[in-house]
Amino acid sequence: MDIKTLIIVSFVTLSMLTITSYVLMRHFPTDKSLKYFFAFSFLFFIGQIFTGLRNIIPDFFSIIIGNNLLISGHILLYIAVRGLLSMEVRWYNRYFIPIGVVLMGFIFFTYFIYDIQMRIVIFSLFCALYGAIIGWLFWEHASSEFKILNRFTAILFFLSTVMFIVRAVKSTVMQLPANYLNNTEITIVLPYIYLIIITIWLSLVFTLQTKIRNIITSEYKSNKN
Repeated sequence: MDIKTLIIVSFVTLSMLTITSYVLMRHFPTDKSLKYFFAFSFLFFIGQIFTGLRNIIPDFFSIIIGNNLLISGHILLYIAVRGLLSMEVRWYNRYFIPIGVVLMGFIFFTYFIYDIQMRIVIFSLFCALYGAIIGWLFWEHASSEFKILNRFTAILFFLSTVMFIVRAVKSTVMQLPANYLNNTEITIVLPYIYLIIITIWLSLVFTLQTKIRNIITSEYKSNKN
């Protein structure tokens, strides 16, 4: 499939995710996890726009800012998932560490040594790590009401870990042009297909789980009274 088409489709699904997360946040204002879910969706949407405009806008925006918005979005998703699974929802300053490490890596391999392969390795290893962490959260802390849903979501994130590790390894031996987004290599194309699938799936998971959880909580409070 043409990667430009996939990028456009990913814009559409990310915009739908952003709208969905915003509506959920407004409908359930006391749910802190939804604020982080919306922040993740919004940053990922803007980051994807910036990275998709490679060679059209300056490298500072398309490489440095765009990719770090995506990195920050991953961490915000991690916090949102913790809240969805009834765990602590809180931002810690230590979350700035991976953002800073990736930022320095992208700056170095953009302005000091221009190396596309190393940038792909850095980004892919980060995504593999957080895919494994988020997958583990869904697997280990699956609620009894949503066990099948949470376990399936965990598998999707575990698959992303495998995908990004393969991408990181393969990128070290690939010769990529500066405008590698025109490349139809599977390791370049597959993350966009995955992005489209996971954004649609996360919209369904957060909507379904949030609404049902709030119904159960309201019924419990009514019975208690």
